[in-house]
Amino acid sequence: MTTTSSVVTARSGTVREVVSFSAPLVVSNLSQSVMWIVDTAILGRVGTVEQGAAGLGGVLWWAMLCFFTGTMTVVNILVAQDHGAGRKDLSRHVNAGVALILPMCLAIAPLWFAVPHALGWMGASAEVRPFATIYLQIRLLSSPFTLGTFVLASFLRGLGDTVTPMIASVIANVSNALLAVVLVFGLAGLPRLGVEGAAIATAIAGAIECSYCVVIYLCGRRAIQAGSRSWSSPGLWQLRRFLTLGAPIGLSWMFEMVGWTAFAAYAATRAPAELAAHTVLFQVTSFCFMPAAALGVTASTLVGQYLGARRPDLASRSAWLSIGIGVGYMTIVGIAIALFRTPLVRAFNPDPAVVALGSAIGLLAGAYQPFDGFGIVAQSVIRGSGRTSTPTYVMLGSGFFVFLPLVWVLGEGAHLGVRGAWGAAVVHVTVVALVIGVFVLRGKWRDAPVLIGADRTPRPV
Repeated sequence: MTTTSSVVTARSGTVREVVSFSAPLVVSNLSQSVMWIVDTAILGRVGTVEQGAAGLGGVLWWAMLCFFTGTMTVVNILVAQDHGAGRKDLSRHVNAGVALILPMCLAIAPLWFAVPHALGWMGASAEVRPFATIYLQIRLLSSPFTLGTFVLASFLRGLGDTVTPMIASVIANVSNALLAVVLVFGLAGLPRLGVEGAAIATAIAGAIECSYCVVIYLCGRRAIQAGSRSWSSPGLWQLRRFLTLGAPIGLSWMFEMVGWTAFAAYAATRAPAELAAHTVLFQVTSFCFMPAAALGVTASTLVGQYLGARRPDLASRSAWLSIGIGVGYMTIVGIAIALFRTPLVRAFNPDPAVVALGSAIGLLAGAYQPFDGFGIVAQSVIRGSGRTSTPTYVMLGSGFFVFLPLVWVLGEGAHLGVRGAWGAAVVHVTVVALVIGVFVLRGKWRDAPVLIGADRTPRPV
């Protein structure tokens, strides 16, 4: 087993490295978010109820899958640390992830049947419920492809290949846009499917993306060098280690999404105009934070690689560069949302009631963007070091003890409706950023052990 690392180069720990690594990730993440934007924009021409239902269905779909997809992203950290340490048997992490897809899908299956009842329990209006049900159920059927994509894309990114996942996501996005137009409006002699057509288009696009990643994994040169063509059944200790490190990431995503799902659920109980305004701003902010999420993946990968290579100095430099760029970008986003909120909402829905309410929400949405940028990247820094449980505790505390109570207190208690709920979001994001910032500033993550080796014993940095 070799321990000679090839990840340290002349560009290590530089702005150029962070930007070049992040750029394809930005395109990839934006392409994924564009799928939701496309569905929302197209269905806005079908009807306000349909638009709101698809937005609600998309949020709930992600809430149901986020634990499983978040767990799969640990492949990125495992591969990055092994790659930094100069190891070659990296496909074993993919094998462990693939082995967990079937059990995860079996765990997801009961949710398909629970969707109509869950929407009723959440208080979704009678107008929205049938459309949200069909959209969400169709999206859930594509879960195996979604999980497979997360495993393979995380593997490639851990190797430093961010271009291949970008190409896969762009192909999927183009496929979704074309299919959505055809299926929603019934072109080319097909029936007009509306919300159902948007969901089918997105599910097919996800299958196309996964298929592309499979081909690259089996045929790409770098993947083959990392052992992609050699399959070995993972042992129980490998699966246990995978889940020990990955489950905290999934739980962190889930705890955060519980808050945002309650956020969406509360909006669903309001009048259609309030739900539509909420949906538009939520989709816009979800789109805008994607570059920050890309910088987070960059930070976790580079931190993992350099800790694996026993270069904590480069890991620290890359971490702070990623955080600085992320905060700067999100600050610009926040200012833009606040300044152009009215024409932005009108572009999605010209209803005067929706535009007026969306303009008010836009100020709140713009206010928390810098804090969101810091929190997203800082969490990834800590995870890249292998301390995957720390962000979980933060999300658990803020999600359940700050965000959830405030959504209802400000929304109903203060009679502010969705504006109160968005005020709760500002507080939640700020709290997470401040607490995570303390952990990053203390710097103990730089001393975290390299967790992964060919054997079961961690190696110290």
